[in-house]
Amino acid sequence: VYESLVEKTKCIPGAKVENNKFCASVHFRCVDEK
Repeated sequence: VYESLVEKTKCIPGAKVENNKFCASVHFRCVDEK
C-alpha cells in the first residue's frame, strides 16, 4: 500500500507519504491549493 501511495502522489509537489507501524498517511498540508 505504501509504495502504491508514493507512486500515485510523486507528481504532486508538497505531498508526503508516511509509513507508520500500523498504517500509512498521506500529508497534503504543503500542497498548493490550485
